[in-house]
Amino acid sequence: MTKQSLDKHWGSGNKSDHSIQYAKLTKEQYADRALELARSKTNETILGYIAENGSIVRYDIINNDWVRAYNTGPATLFKPVRGIDYFFENMAEDGGRIDV
Repeated sequence: MTKQSLDKHWGSGNKSDHSIQYAKLTKEQYADRALELARSKTNETILGYIAENGSIVRYDIINNDWVRAYNTGPATLFKPVRGIDYFFENMAEDGGRIDV
């Protein structure tokens, strides 16, 4: 995760701040979790797709963690309120194809 992305999504106080959702993690652990999930292979509990723009999305069904990553690394990690529905809605909007 780039420093810019990490600063935007951790402790910034704006609407993109996800630190409250991950209160048990440090800023570094949040970045590590984002990278770990982004690099995960898809399986029964980790869904994934590749968007038309080349970004990779992973969704951890068990932990309700959603990550988007580019070739520079993860851009964001958060827990979508709509869960798996959010994953499928975004896949359709992104023109994504299932990544197996």
